[in-house]
Amino acid sequence: MGSFYGLWTRDGDGAFHVRKISDDYFEIGPVVKASRDGAALALACQTTADYFAFARCEGGQVRRELGYDGSDGWSTVEGEPEAWEAEILFSASERARMRELLEDEPDRLLEVDELFAAGRLVAGRAIPIIDAYGLVRAVMRWYGLPEQ
Repeated sequence: MGSFYGLWTRDGDGAFHVRKISDDYFEIGPVVKASRDGAALALACQTTADYFAFARCEGGQVRRELGYDGSDGWSTVEGEPEAWEAEILFSASERARMRELLEDEPDRLLEVDELFAAGRLVAGRAIPIIDAYGLVRAVMRWYGLPEQ
């Protein structure tokens, strides 16, 4: 897939509409600006680096911003958790996948158990380990975001 960047805005009808789909890089400024009169969501990924970014802004304010890099883990975790995070990142099936993936690393299994018990992302941690493109698609489905 390579790179993907999507920006959606919500207007008076309550639905999100595509504002921009491209292979640009993620920047928070345009998302905040797009949200001044309502709400905006942005998702980005770069598959070779397993890079993922998410931002939700309302009224010109960042409500949630996430950044993940396949080599460094969760580098940015700002704002309050989104409902989709519990459903997608901290589900029982995702916990089982993490435990299987890290079964040869007992210390990491303890980290999995602790993080999944808390159900919150932590900046500087690698877990949950994600597939950036898969997560972008899952979040798009969760919000019902159109692709065009």
